[in-house]
Amino acid sequence: MSDSMEFNRLLQDKFKEYESEVYEAQTQGLLTENTAKTYLLHANNFARWCEGEFVPGGRNDQSKRKDHPHQIQENKLTADRRGNNYDPLRKFLGFEDSNSVMMTLSQVEVVLGFKLPASAYKHAAWWSGARNHVFSWIEAGYKAKPRLEERKVEFVKII
Repeated sequence: MSDSMEFNRLLQDKFKEYESEVYEAQTQGLLTENTAKTYLLHANNFARWCEGEFVPGGRNDQSKRKDHPHQIQENKLTADRRGNNYDPLRKFLGFEDSNSVMMTLSQVEVVLGFKLPASAYKHAAWWSGARNHVFSWIEAGYKAKPRLEERKVEFVKII
């Protein structure tokens, strides 16, 4: 295993440990749900920055906006290379060794760095089929089993 891969694995492990502590603090009433999400989002952004996938302020940099004329071609190339916006979830699941990964929809949003569409909360069909976002967990070796009434999704290893 390369040093970079080992570092990323350690970073993911530490993120999970931090995530557990944040949720524990939320459970104890020390953090509100929104504050916990903010803590996890910032930690996730740091992890993505370490992997070269995040630039602080990049979203507000006009020259990096998707609709900026100089970025249109670069964005097309990046999208082809990256696959889709759900790639952080593919990478996250790629670090998992277990046969099943249970996540709340809020946790999925933290990993992704953005809010899931309303249909992900309402329709089990959103989690399956031949759609770009579905390929993210399929490429990581998982299928999704949504539990929408619990606001959770279980990613089950494809054998």
